[in-house]
Amino acid sequence: MKSLLLILSLLPLTSLFGQYLIDISPNEAEQSETLDVTITGTNTSFDQATNTAIRFYFTASTTTATIPNSYFIQSSETIHANLTVPAGTASGWYDYSVENEIDGYLLRPTSFKVDSTASITSFNTNKNYKVYPNPFKNAITIDVSSDKSETATLNLIDITGKVFESRKVSLKNGQNTFEINNPNLDSGIYFVQLTYSNGKGYSTKILKH
Repeated sequence: MKSLLLILSLLPLTSLFGQYLIDISPNEAEQSETLDVTITGTNTSFDQATNTAIRFYFTASTTTATIPNSYFIQSSETIHANLTVPAGTASGWYDYSVENEIDGYLLRPTSFKVDSTASITSFNTNKNYKVYPNPFKNAITIDVSSDKSETATLNLIDITGKVFESRKVSLKNGQNTFEINNPNLDSGIYFVQLTYSNGKGYSTKILKH
């Protein structure tokens, strides 16, 4: 018994109780939004680690991760990070992780919420962006006028924020035309959304017969 107590006394507390991620605040954002978050752990050694990796998994694949723009380790159990939610991220709850050589790989699942429908309503529509026909049956045509050459993301999403199509498009100076053709869509309301690299763009509500 004395030998066991001696061994236990020599172990670090984290070995006895385990390290966990317990909170992130704020825990909700819109797509394309940039915000400061505070990540909290318990029994962690954030300030003693020399190689910290923070990842947010805004896709179904754990091999594709969003890395914070910057972060600051305040204490052994607190990290402050500046995060940008990728454009086109669907509404839902997502995982995040913290990894270092002392604590190992710590994952907190379904703890950060993205509300993509809020971002949709903040987009502008004008004469430089037209989506037709509306209502549509299968194919949708998108006309957009640009005053410079740049890249953008074209998304087709439903009212819950679920993404049915997402692709990068190249805009040239002048008139641009793109097409989305998805005959397998259910009848209902959708949004065709064009997002520029600066997070701004256009969104139009359309009806599928």
